[in-house]
Amino acid sequence: MRWGLLAAVAKQIFFDEMTGVKKLGLLHVFSISGMHVYYFLAILNQFLAWLPLSKYGKAGIELVCIAAYFIFSGGSPGLFRAVVMAVIAISNRLLQIRLSRLDIWSLCLMINLFLMPEAMFLMGVQLSYGLSLGLIVSDGLSYVKQTVLLNLLTLPILLYHVYEWHLLSVAVNIIVLPLFGKVIFPLVIFGVIAGKVLPMMVLPVEFGLKAFNDGLNWISTLPGLITFGKPSLVIVIAMLLLTFCLVLKKKLIIND
Repeated sequence: MRWGLLAAVAKQIFFDEMTGVKKLGLLHVFSISGMHVYYFLAILNQFLAWLPLSKYGKAGIELVCIAAYFIFSGGSPGLFRAVVMAVIAISNRLLQIRLSRLDIWSLCLMINLFLMPEAMFLMGVQLSYGLSLGLIVSDGLSYVKQTVLLNLLTLPILLYHVYEWHLLSVAVNIIVLPLFGKVIFPLVIFGVIAGKVLPMMVLPVEFGLKAFNDGLNWISTLPGLITFGKPSLVIVIAMLLLTFCLVLKKKLIIND
């Protein structure tokens, strides 16, 4: 689990052991692999800040390191989106092209369609692009409203691939998302690094992660799991478009 979270790679055993993640609609936490790239670049930038390098030198090191990170992580299609967007963002900052977040997302999607069009059929890739776009269009909304939006975007994709949804999904997401970013993922990084220096330090980390996973698995057994069956692709696309239209209309009302 530790290496899967850090490298943004989920093998079959991951889904076999973390049934609660799938049933409670938390797969998007592992699909928005930008979190992994964000933490990696944040740590790298802290280190580069101590070195007397020009902005071009720092940007060059960032690009090389993020390429190495992508290769080290197995070059998964789900991670491709986050890495390419990070590369475009670094280049945008360096060259001062002034691309917006939506421009970067769109350019990344075009590159993905050109290089790996077959990857768009994977659930993880669909969640990654859909939810990253959701984060862009919902910028400025409150945390609760943004979490509800992410669940609405997740729902049609999960139904298309998994056929089921849990009534506790939204409530669990509201609680788990801040814990994952501020507690679980830093704990994973600490466990991986500390495990190389002092293997005994891995034991409490593993215990904490196992307790977290067991808690999710237990919650997923509570009443509320509804099996819908597989919807048609037209319905899935319509649900996604309606969700985005709802968010954009809400933002227009707020801005007015």
